[in-house]
Amino acid sequence: MEQTARHPEGRYTIVRMLGSGVYGRVFECKDEADNAKVAVKAVRAEAVYREAAKREILALQQVGVHDNVCRMLRYFDFQGHICVVQELISGGTLYDDLQQHGGYSLYFTQGITKQLLAGLGHIHKCDVLHTDIKTDNIMIDGHSSDGTPLIKIVDLGSAIMGSMRHPNMIGTKEYRSPEAVLQAGWSSAADVWALGCCIFEVYTGQRLFEFDYEITQLYMMERVLGTKMPGRLVRRGVMNRNKHNTYLLCTDTCALARPVGVEVNKIYAAKPLREEIGDRNLRSLLQLMLAMDPEERPSAKALAGHAFCVEELKALPPKKLADEELSDCSTRDCNGESSHRSSFDLCGGSDTPAEDYAGISNSLEEMVLKEKVLEVK
Repeated sequence: MEQTARHPEGRYTIVRMLGSGVYGRVFECKDEADNAKVAVKAVRAEAVYREAAKREILALQQVGVHDNVCRMLRYFDFQGHICVVQELISGGTLYDDLQQHGGYSLYFTQGITKQLLAGLGHIHKCDVLHTDIKTDNIMIDGHSSDGTPLIKIVDLGSAIMGSMRHPNMIGTKEYRSPEAVLQAGWSSAADVWALGCCIFEVYTGQRLFEFDYEITQLYMMERVLGTKMPGRLVRRGVMNRNKHNTYLLCTDTCALARPVGVEVNKIYAAKPLREEIGDRNLRSLLQLMLAMDPEERPSAKALAGHAFCVEELKALPPKKLADEELSDCSTRDCNGESSHRSSFDLCGGSDTPAEDYAGISNSLEEMVLKEKVLEVK
């Protein structure tokens, strides 16, 4: 347990568990060396998860330090569990915040959007693809002097280097781009699409796409965006038929399959983007980010110069709702206070039984983590 003269009982002492999921658990810990609070992600001691953790560490090392991306401090191995030490973020996830309080005003949406584009632009500049951008993986780390939430992108557990082989299936279904759904080949543009879905969610407080079947999602995309699915993507999907897209395509006609009967009402109930977003510049930004053809989606860096990001907006007085023309959209008081549940769930997925974490005690008093050299291949 790294029982040295300075740290006879180990360097990291667990304070509490912050979250758990498929890959492991996240703990708030006290770093006895620096007398600081940190977040430690402990990955399950199984080969497949250890390899995934090594890829995450490589991605985090590549990304380095950025104001809008969660920073890795170090990593170590403890009884077969790869542990990633990261900065502790003070607030909860953006998803939880939106579920509790609804959407943000136009002013705050602009501030959040600028930070998200800056963070994703940096990740892509480092030749890393996040592949799982969603509001669950965006955290609030305090607020600026004008009340704008300070944002950090977290959880690079599914990230890959641009030069690595791209897996067929990526992301969370509600944020998955059309080319990823159709198995038509994807790139960094898939992250831009997912971020566009997040920005819509930030403003309206609602997910852009809610569905049970992916074929429904594809038809909802056409209705919401007002454009047909590019034939090139459909043809690529047909050429790359696999278990993920077989039921989505008609190979004889190179067209989308018919939607599931019970889901047709959801398709027709979906509102076009022009009806949901009243602000012209925000709507223009989202139309670019949600372009059906990935080759027509600008990069995050280019989008940072969009009119919506550079225009000067004024914060409304307290208690006054922003963008009143959209009375049906839930918005946040510009100067209202928000309470955030302390969490740092970098694991995703469902809860994992405690027996999968042999060697990691649940006792806050007894648990200590041992640091040692870990070779990442």
